[in-house]
Amino acid sequence: MFTLTRKYCHKHGMTGTLTLPDGFLLYSLERGWRDPDIKPIPPGRYQLVPHTGLRWRNVYALVNKDLGVTHYLPVKHPSPRTAILIHPANFASELKGCITLGCLSSMERDRNRDMQKVPFVGLSRKAVDLFNARVKESNDPTLEIVEHENVSALRTRV
Repeated sequence: MFTLTRKYCHKHGMTGTLTLPDGFLLYSLERGWRDPDIKPIPPGRYQLVPHTGLRWRNVYALVNKDLGVTHYLPVKHPSPRTAILIHPANFASELKGCITLGCLSSMERDRNRDMQKVPFVGLSRKAVDLFNARVKESNDPTLEIVEHENVSALRTRV
């Protein structure tokens, strides 16, 4: 199993780590809880299913029907969350409700945020390729999203 632990919630991004089954760590980045346009991905356990679409090819999508997260929009029963992907990006401003991974993490200036210093992950394509390879090899392609107490406490105040 793969585990994503959310550790810090900044105004412009939520950072954490993704632990691979062998213990290797990658950095994770999502939109922040305070972003009014994007609802956060609920904590829980997700199946990782292969995804190829118009924009992102050969990545993985999260699926947990009990949490209302589906791969594609169901025709009869619309889901509140569809196509939550893990794909390459460097800044949370480049995400629309998805997750990105990186081999390094820092605070950098984002041109999409008026050059403010915001959370950043580097070598994202390399990290996502590594993640994809490990998922493909895995007998248990599930991802558990958990929140560190810092994030849980902040979420109750937002």
